[in-house]
Amino acid sequence: MRLNTLTMSAFGPYAGEQTIDFRRFGTSGLYLVSGDTGAGKTTIFDAIVYGLYGSVSGDVRETSMLRSRYADDRTPTFVKLTFEVNGQTYHVLRGPEYERPKARGTGTTRQKALCELTFEDGRPPVTKAALVNSAIEEALGLTRDQFKQVSMIAQGDFLKVLLAKTDERTRILRSLFHTDRYRRLQEEINEEANAQKSALLERERRLQEKIGQLETFPADERFELEALIRFLDEETKACHAKRGALDAAQKACDAKRIQLGKWNEQSKKAQAQQQARQQLDEANARLAVLEQERQTLALRQARYGAWIEERSALSQALEQARRRKQTEESYQNARKKRKALEQALESEKARVATLQAEIDQLQTEEGDERTLALELEKWQEQAGARQKIEALKAEQAERSRALSEAKQRYEQTRTDYEAAQAKAGRIELAYYDSQAGWLAKRLEDGRPCPVCGALDHPHPAALCAQAATKEDVEQAREAAQRKRKALETEANACLRLEEAGVHAQTELDGLEKKTPPRARIEEQLARLRTRQKTLEERTRRLEAARQTLQEAVGRLAAKEDEWRTCREQEIEWRTTWQALGSATDDEAALKARQETLEAQIAAFEQQRKRVDEEWLAQQTRRAECQALAQESLNAPADLDRQIEALRDFIQTEQTRLDVEKKEQADRLYALEHDQKVGLQIEREQKETEAQRMALSELKNLADTLNGKLGGQYKIGLETYVQMAYFDEVLARANVRLMQMSEGHYELIRYQAGNRQSQTGLDLGVIDHYNGTKRSVRTLSGGESFEASLALALGLADTIGAMNGGVFCETMFIDEGFGTLDDQTLGHAIDMLAQLAAHKSVGIISHVAALKERIDAQIVVEKRQAGGAFAKTIV
Repeated sequence: MRLNTLTMSAFGPYAGEQTIDFRRFGTSGLYLVSGDTGAGKTTIFDAIVYGLYGSVSGDVRETSMLRSRYADDRTPTFVKLTFEVNGQTYHVLRGPEYERPKARGTGTTRQKALCELTFEDGRPPVTKAALVNSAIEEALGLTRDQFKQVSMIAQGDFLKVLLAKTDERTRILRSLFHTDRYRRLQEEINEEANAQKSALLERERRLQEKIGQLETFPADERFELEALIRFLDEETKACHAKRGALDAAQKACDAKRIQLGKWNEQSKKAQAQQQARQQLDEANARLAVLEQERQTLALRQARYGAWIEERSALSQALEQARRRKQTEESYQNARKKRKALEQALESEKARVATLQAEIDQLQTEEGDERTLALELEKWQEQAGARQKIEALKAEQAERSRALSEAKQRYEQTRTDYEAAQAKAGRIELAYYDSQAGWLAKRLEDGRPCPVCGALDHPHPAALCAQAATKEDVEQAREAAQRKRKALETEANACLRLEEAGVHAQTELDGLEKKTPPRARIEEQLARLRTRQKTLEERTRRLEAARQTLQEAVGRLAAKEDEWRTCREQEIEWRTTWQALGSATDDEAALKARQETLEAQIAAFEQQRKRVDEEWLAQQTRRAECQALAQESLNAPADLDRQIEALRDFIQTEQTRLDVEKKEQADRLYALEHDQKVGLQIEREQKETEAQRMALSELKNLADTLNGKLGGQYKIGLETYVQMAYFDEVLARANVRLMQMSEGHYELIRYQAGNRQSQTGLDLGVIDHYNGTKRSVRTLSGGESFEASLALALGLADTIGAMNGGVFCETMFIDEGFGTLDDQTLGHAIDMLAQLAAHKSVGIISHVAALKERIDAQIVVEKRQAGGAFAKTIV
């Protein structure tokens, strides 16, 4: 990037508009930015950074503080910068937002910020600040901080880098090389290790809680998983043995319960035999009665058959009657529908005829309006002509007003011209009158008069009080000439207006002759538009009538189809009804007889069913009672006493078994609980051990990244990365330091201190004169300046290389030369001169010796009123 021009207006200490043309210094070489302290030297670099990135170079300067306190209220604050990158020229204009007095009235208003980037290759300008910043960063390949590091060498900052300790240098290099991400990685890994340690402690606590949840195992302080497994196996075997004994006892008790059941059955069977004998007698008596009822039903069977046949005949007769009635109803309905359709057909035919007549009438009327469009077009043209006439009249009125004003100006100019002409005549006469006075004023006694030759001059002419010079005459003549030209201009203007008015009036008179009055035009247009609306309404009615006619014809055809279908159905139903004949049976009497037969048949069938079912039931009951009464019993004589004794034994034994089973169930539940807890303990122990191993590896990684390994130098990851960057910076810096110190010193990074403190970025020097290594703090003031300048330039080169080899053709070096002796200053100037062979280097300093050595200068002066002023000396 190469600077071309910089313009500052009301910026910092510069009250007015100040332009610096860097092209005057050429594409390379040294130039000095000099001036008193606080005059505004560094402000030039601030303006460059502000123009490129929208913010100033220093961290203590805010954009809102950029407006000059010396500036006039009407002077705007802005920076205009022109620079080149890769052969492309860019123009950027920026201005901050600030409060300024209002142009009218009292109070203040806020001036909006300016931002614009223009190009010379035809691209459209960019006006949004974010887009301008992005475009400039893309063109330069540098961010604001990187540009400051590459283009501005502030000696005080790099002297801090030179003399800082490891921890201080770490913070400085972090801001320069953005190594925060490595420090954050160290912290994140360390935090993760601490979190894993807390998680491990929590897992161990949960493991102890699980051990405390064991119910059957007697856990002590020295818990062993193998002991728990052995104990649970033994308890499981004991429980299985106890369960076998209880199962055998339960089987014996169940056998006794079966025996008790059999004896209860024997007791119940004895009672049932007694009841069976009684029921057998009752069943025999009931069967005798049922046999008589069965005989009675057999005698009525023939009558039941007649009822069945009669019911069938009645059903056929009723069905025939229902069919005749339904057919007759269908026939009458079809007949009524056919008559209704005939009436609808007549109505639709009349509707179609009416619509056809209406359409014929509308079509007849439609032919009367064929000339409407031609007439309407003719009168619309007349209306346009009338509008043109009115426009011409308005122009004529405006032209008359302008002509009147022009004539007034002509009369005024004529008066002015006459006054100027008269004034010129008076001045010219006064000039001629004053010639004798001027001649008499130069007469001397004893010297001849140039007019009459007399030596005495008793009555010389007096100088007129209104004497005029030749210059006065010329000025008066020129004023009169100007008034004459103005008079000619006004006369020509009046003439042009009069000619234009004549031509316009001729055209207006021609239009007036062939154009009817506006009232007649409007009357004709209104009449024609009314006819047009009537025609449009008639057209809409005709279209609607045609649509309605089409629909009516469709409905008429549908009605005709429906009538033919209905007529066919009427004929069909009438034929069917006539074929069935007329009804002669009384349907009500048939239904009454049918209901009586149904009741008689149902009563007979119900009685027969009841008798048959009960007869079979009594037969079954008698057989069962006979079998039960004849069955023999095999039971002891004292059956009831033995049943009672066995029941007491079973109850006592079952109670004992239930108690022991409950105890066994509780023991099994606790054992199963401990088995589940044991599995959880085993899993927790495995996971705890795995987590302990993972934590060990993570802790080792965290200690490595944070430089906490025992017996090793305490070098963290960030410091390690910074060491690599620092080595590259030192390699570039030593090229210049060896030159400035004439091979005396070389910067090195070396391990200092012990392994108990942070190290890795300690800086020393090799003294090639005696072959020793020592700290940079042992260097003298001049030597420290040489080392810090070399370190700063090496850092700038490194940052440029890190950003894709960005080559910045403009560099500023701010102060730092005030304490140097002549020899050191000469070395520094020689080294900077070599650097300036490929770029433009500006040295910001107030050292007087530099003014003698560097011819090209920007001199900044600080004035008491009006702010700073910069002038360029080449």
